[in-house]
Amino acid sequence: MIEKEAKRGKIPVQRQSVPSASGTDAWVIQVARGGTITGLISIPNRYMHSPNEVVSLNDLTEAGKLIAATIKALDKSDLKQTVEIYSK
Repeated sequence: MIEKEAKRGKIPVQRQSVPSASGTDAWVIQVARGGTITGLISIPNRYMHSPNEVVSLNDLTEAGKLIAATIKALDKSDLKQTVEIYSK
């Protein structure tokens, strides 16, 4: 769904596989209590967890657009767990 919305909105994305725990809460949510549908949107940065962390404002803007488009698309989604993970 995330990639579909990126394509529809012409939002640039890059895909990266994470074969095990991502170091974020996404993995914990994905596997907790038998698992659930989980998507992770990351913003490229440098010097993470330092006082000088740097991100591109363009990347930040595009990530915001992608998150908004994905959430908006949940209403039309046929995902089984949409009702459980998303409420208006």
